[in-house]
Amino acid sequence: MKYNSSIIGFDVLPMASTERREGVKIAAFAVFEDGSTKEYSVLTRNKFLNLIKKNSFEYIATDNPSEIIRKGETIASFCDNLPTDSNLVHVNLTESGKTVNLMELMFRHEIITNRKKLSAVKTAKGLVKLVQKGIGMILEPYENETLIKIGKPKGSSKGGWSQSRYQRNNEEVVFREANKIKNILDQNKFEYDEIINNTKYGAKNARYHVFERRNEVEKILSNSNFYPAKVNIWSPRKKLVTHKKLDASSFEGERSFSGIRRLIVGIDPGMTTGVAILNLSGRLVTSFSKKNLSKGNLINELASYGIPILVCADVKPVPTFVSKFAATYNIKVFTPDIELSKERKRSYADQLIDKHRIDSHERDAIAAVYYAYKKYDTNFKVAPPIRDIRSRKALIQGVKDGIIDCIATDHAPHTSHDKDTTFDLASCGLIGLESCLGVIKKVLVDDEGLR
Repeated sequence: MKYNSSIIGFDVLPMASTERREGVKIAAFAVFEDGSTKEYSVLTRNKFLNLIKKNSFEYIATDNPSEIIRKGETIASFCDNLPTDSNLVHVNLTESGKTVNLMELMFRHEIITNRKKLSAVKTAKGLVKLVQKGIGMILEPYENETLIKIGKPKGSSKGGWSQSRYQRNNEEVVFREANKIKNILDQNKFEYDEIINNTKYGAKNARYHVFERRNEVEKILSNSNFYPAKVNIWSPRKKLVTHKKLDASSFEGERSFSGIRRLIVGIDPGMTTGVAILNLSGRLVTSFSKKNLSKGNLINELASYGIPILVCADVKPVPTFVSKFAATYNIKVFTPDIELSKERKRSYADQLIDKHRIDSHERDAIAAVYYAYKKYDTNFKVAPPIRDIRSRKALIQGVKDGIIDCIATDHAPHTSHDKDTTFDLASCGLIGLESCLGVIKKVLVDDEGLR
């Protein structure tokens, strides 16, 4: 926890509720960036939110986020009211998602000397002290991605202009300001996908899917004026709010998968993203298309089907959205070695799906995944299947610890026609006898230093 972090803790006063006519009443304790502090014995919800916006507190501490949320509101929609740099901290939430008694937590960390109930202001002060000790979970209602949409000038009307001149002016504005945003993103080396609806005179609209947090994107755009274009910036909400340790840095670690169905996924990203999922038997598990689909939401969609082992796109260069998705699972991206014609894509879709009304995004995703399935290297079709990196590391550790003292290969050769076919018809197995010694020497002797 930084010494100069600004923190505000709050507690709802007894008998106060968001459902009452007078609304919720809040007590708060604030620590400002300069180290000064202030108590607030009674605040309305609006005054409390205005106080947060005015001071842009880095951390907002609570022991019960639901008590400030109005009927019909969610944590994500409540967080829409907060500055983008602010973090809502559920202080007594554990990593497993369970809550612990706040008085017990404060007693354990020597903030209080007994477990007697505190006033609302003192509770708020205790919450701040816990945050200063790095206790609590930061709630994460948004994806770590940002969408920027550029549209025609705000409140524009053609006035005395002709319709064609009015339209031309709007399209020129959108194209100019979209390019200005693109240049800023490039200068800051932000990764993004770009979708522009080009017209004769410029662009009807444009969108950038940026793979950075919203506050970082807003920071680099804050010194630029995009008037008169209409520019909207937002982060997609997560379907399920996640949490991370208060003192943990934000990163995506390795994931472990076992006993889960493996999938090949085709993605056609854009304003509308097409997705197709194929199992290793070549059966289409599902396909769909959705507007403004974030990487996080796609991962949630796939969770019930299995784990991707290959992701496919139908174009080169590979769209950033697809690359980021692949990096999440530490898997490779497959792209066709030829340009797939519309007729060929329709043919692939007809072979896999019986519904007639699919859009071009879903069709392209189906074509990408089916082409990959037909062309994928059958040498990697083995039984048992190639495991993930965590399993491989465990095997290496087993050798180093002496648990494994013998390494053998199952040398069962196949004829060329057993492998020179499509993935679904190929026999399981790969050449292991001639590569076994080289792999063992490289991994165990050269890399791990075993003798």
